[in-house]
Amino acid sequence: MNNTIKAYDYINEEFKLYKDEMEKKVKILENIVEVEFYLNSIVSKSDFFKEVNNIIISALKIDYSTIYLIENDKYVAKVSNNKFSMKVLEEKYIYLYDGIDVSIFNMEYENSKDNITNSKSIMLIPLILGDRIIGYIFLEHSEKGYFSYKYQEYIKKMANLIAVAIKNAELYRKLKLAAKIDYLTGLYNRNYFYNRVAKSSRDRKYYAIVMIDIDNFKSINDEYGHPVGDIVIKNISQIIMDNIRERDIAARYGGEEIILYIDNEQVNEEEIYNMIDDIRRKIANNSIIIEEDIIEVTASFGVSFSKSEDHIDDVIKEADRLLYKAKSIGKNRVIIH
Repeated sequence: MNNTIKAYDYINEEFKLYKDEMEKKVKILENIVEVEFYLNSIVSKSDFFKEVNNIIISALKIDYSTIYLIENDKYVAKVSNNKFSMKVLEEKYIYLYDGIDVSIFNMEYENSKDNITNSKSIMLIPLILGDRIIGYIFLEHSEKGYFSYKYQEYIKKMANLIAVAIKNAELYRKLKLAAKIDYLTGLYNRNYFYNRVAKSSRDRKYYAIVMIDIDNFKSINDEYGHPVGDIVIKNISQIIMDNIRERDIAARYGGEEIILYIDNEQVNEEEIYNMIDDIRRKIANNSIIIEEDIIEVTASFGVSFSKSEDHIDDVIKEADRLLYKAKSIGKNRVIIH
């Protein structure tokens, strides 16, 4: 009888342990589904990495988390709730680690003066896409032995979801950028320029519109071919970008035409003229060498200033008129109104 009771108790205890284990696994699976859903919902957010890090800290109930990505063969900390980890842990652990599995360290930092966070448990999780490691998640907890290999599969699944979300966030960023950037020049495209300038011109009464056209561009295309023409446009676009201010806006208007929005709230018309004429001179002095050929390139400029009652379209139209006046009287000059 006693043996039967003991056997029953043993079976009952084993069943309870099994039930508890199954409940934990179900909870983990539910958590994974929730994490995946949430990750998919935040790929478009500007603070994507911060949101991901918050998920990690919350789901794993840890003290600190740092996400590193590999960029140009270097580990770059994208986010951390521990500034110390961003600077020190990279050198101490990730530099030494090149594995594709979860790695656990139960230790204290070797140098006591570095042990600011009192982290005694450390877990390093690779972020893998296909067969490529794109980064690592560095986890810390103040309790020694906090991390175990028991739920390694759960952590791997979570890391895989995060790796995919990082890829999706990067694709979203590229698509968003492509919607506003001209692929050839790196300048804004015409549509984005109009949207951005429409807002800026409402906020500011005083601004200038500059229309720029590359002189004799058709002849360059005819003589050297369109690939060389593309090089010329890119070269001039870079000169312009290097010589305008951060608050100014440059866009490819179409073909070889470029348009600028110049904020002149804090500068006068003469200063803007000098800035634009300086760009003109730099373009004229910048010979483009293609194999054995030296191509001399110039550009013409029309600059129109807004008045408080002017609509942006009228200011652009006036700048365009002044541009073609510059071209008609000799090119390679700035006409201002």
